[in-house]
Amino acid sequence: MPPGAGVQFPQSPVARLSHRLATPDVGADMTQTCRFVAFLVAAPLVIALAGCSSYNEGKIVGKWKVVEYLEYSPPPPGPAPVEVFYEFTADGRFFILASVLSSGGRTVAKGNYLLNSGHWVTLTNLEPMVDGQTQARQQFVIDGDSMTIESNKGKKQTLTRVKD
Repeated sequence: MPPGAGVQFPQSPVARLSHRLATPDVGADMTQTCRFVAFLVAAPLVIALAGCSSYNEGKIVGKWKVVEYLEYSPPPPGPAPVEVFYEFTADGRFFILASVLSSGGRTVAKGNYLLNSGHWVTLTNLEPMVDGQTQARQQFVIDGDSMTIESNKGKKQTLTRVKD
């Protein structure tokens, strides 16, 4: 019998790793590889799905009054004094109502809305069209009873929720 045969010597972590690499357990390595690949596939999906939620879910429905136009130059046309309201329904529709204080109100625009990820909202089926388009994507930042709408051109307006 050669010297040292049958005698077990303690191995360092490096020696154990070298031994494992030299004599791989194909079944265990395959299982670890499959788990790693599954993790690589699942992790981005979980992150992507988490990032798809809208910050406006459950907040946008209701009637909102425009209280300030920011960065509009010149101010929106129309006789003054005028009040402008946005109304968002639970079934995904919206209406913009303009009310000249002396003569009542009328609907000046309507369409549908879709809540996108983050603060983004897509307005669709716009009537009348805006800049020749029937769709617009804007940021709606809602903080309690205050909403700021910013167009993709950087124009903003501030609204407050109308309490019934």
